[in-house]
Amino acid sequence: MIFFQQVYQGSKNSDANLRKHLASSVHQVPNVLYASQTNDGSNVQVPVPVISPERKRELHTAAVNCILRDGLAFGIFREPGMSQFLQTAIPGYVGPNRKTVRQKIAKIYSSYTTKLRSVLSKVDFIALTCDLWRSSKRVHYISLTGHVFNTKYETVPIVLGCRRVIGRHLSTTIERYIEFELKRLNIKQEQLVSITTDNGSEMKKATSTLKFGNRISCMAHNLNLVVKRGLCLWTEPNPDDFPLVLDSNSDEWEDIDDIDYGASDVDENLIEVAT
Repeated sequence: MIFFQQVYQGSKNSDANLRKHLASSVHQVPNVLYASQTNDGSNVQVPVPVISPERKRELHTAAVNCILRDGLAFGIFREPGMSQFLQTAIPGYVGPNRKTVRQKIAKIYSSYTTKLRSVLSKVDFIALTCDLWRSSKRVHYISLTGHVFNTKYETVPIVLGCRRVIGRHLSTTIERYIEFELKRLNIKQEQLVSITTDNGSEMKKATSTLKFGNRISCMAHNLNLVVKRGLCLWTEPNPDDFPLVLDSNSDEWEDIDDIDYGASDVDENLIEVAT
């Protein structure tokens, strides 16, 4: 079969599949199907609008930003439900695959790191915070955050790094991680004024050398420990830890109504002066 001076080859026994291929959205050649093929319910694709490269890049960028902002899976726009929605909302557009998303995120991360180095080089003082935690899937992470003042003396938190921790959480591992992030962003030691952490033994050991500034114990973590242990919110108290038993019915306890707070000993002259 020859169309527009171009040769299309098919099976020697039948040209039915070739006709369907020519009528599909790939070539969109008109008037090539047999009458039986147009009415047999065959899967001939309906021509759809073509997305320009500029529009496709714009939509891909919006999709990647959506994934980053909402913490979605990299392959969310190739899922069957999402693909069907996109064909309804934007006919002809196919969302980015996982590889495309990874590449675009890598470029965004590289650009952000370059800008962050430039900004931090102009900052005189930086206060650090470092924390370790475990996700719901029992995966451990460590993060490093910087806090600086802007020209209006408003605090600006900056995420300096976040990594997965594999193996034991030793003080040497924590110390190497902090050094790695500071070196990667060209943050000098003379810029560091303090580092705030929890009271974990390894974390305290890694940050108490004054290498990262004065160590400050996290007040929120301390308050959490006081409330948790004081009210026994998550663990039942061990009776051996509380050997003192107070009997509220003991005769040794004085009725609160009979307590003399020493009001009679107050100098009446002082009361007159106060009034």
